Formats: sequence, C-alpha cells, structure tokens
Amino acid sequence: MGRIRSIPGLFGGEDFYDENGQRVGYSVPGIFGGRDFYDADGKHAGYSVENMISGENFYDEHGTANGYSTEGIFGGHDYYDREGKYAGFGVPGIFGGEHIRLYDNPFSRDEPEDSDDWNE
Repeated sequence: MGRIRSIPGLFGGEDFYDENGQRVGYSVPGIFGGRDFYDADGKHAGYSVENMISGENFYDEHGTANGYSTEGIFGGHDYYDREGKYAGFGVPGIFGGEHIRLYDNPFSRDEPEDSDDWNE
C-alpha cells in the first residue's frame, strides 16, 4: 500500500510525500477549477475536476479516467479506482493537507502491484 502525505503548498497547491519523506509530486489549482498534478521531476502526471456530488474525478496525463474521490464521513476522502473499487482513504492532517493510504502510489510510473493486503 502506498502512504502519501499531502501538505499545503504555495499558491493553493499541495506537496505530496511518501512514507520515507521523499517528495513524490505536487498539485496546483487548475485554470478552470480542479487541480493539475505533477511528479517530483515536474512532469505533468494528470489533473482532476470537481465532481457534482463531492470530491474529485482524476485523469492521467492523457485524459484517461483514473478514479475518483468522495468526501469521507468523518472528514478526509475515500478514493476509488477507475472501475469504482475502493482504493484507499485520506484523513485530515493536523496542519492541513491529508494523510492518504492507497493500494498504489499514484505518482509512480511503475505498474501497480496486484495486492489486496492492506498490511504490507
């Protein structure tokens, strides 16, 4: 499972770090709403648009739907993959941002591992 921590960045964006404290990416607000995502090297990794209910719809750098999020019952977000399978959750961080636990690191360019074990 990938553990990602987001913290508020400059100009309304967020910086994303893995469980080792390594910066894996960042986001900036999109021109028409949503967010644009970049990997640690500054390469465009995808974007999001706000969905009609709550949360966001996520797309990769080619515009292919990658999944979505919804508002969590106790704050934070629940994340789902492109097929609608539950993919992880995020809880609000103490200083803003979110602590996110996903099956796979969304900033990784590697193929996802087939694993249903949440206790890796």
